[in-house]
Amino acid sequence: MRPDSKGLWRLDDDGWSIVAPNGVKLHMNRPESDIMKFFFNHPREPVLRSDLNALVGDGGPALDRDIDVVISRLRRKAAQLSLRLPIYSVRGTGYVFAVGEVL
Repeated sequence: MRPDSKGLWRLDDDGWSIVAPNGVKLHMNRPESDIMKFFFNHPREPVLRSDLNALVGDGGPALDRDIDVVISRLRRKAAQLSLRLPIYSVRGTGYVFAVGEVL
């Protein structure tokens, strides 16, 4: 995989993978993919937990903990690839994806 010339994270494989600026690819499951697609549609914007809750779960109301688990799993997968996924907690709000952050 080649590095991104603009130094940006990007979606790949119809949203089933994200590619780091250095070209390393992280594969995702459905909840991870849904959340990352949402982040890519709202780059650098704080995303409310209520917006993310609608993406996780099986149609019923999801718990905030479900979102935390998905984000934690994404961070762990990234760490296993020696990446730091630029998703940050926004206290009392939700999360923000710093899509343009350089590794």
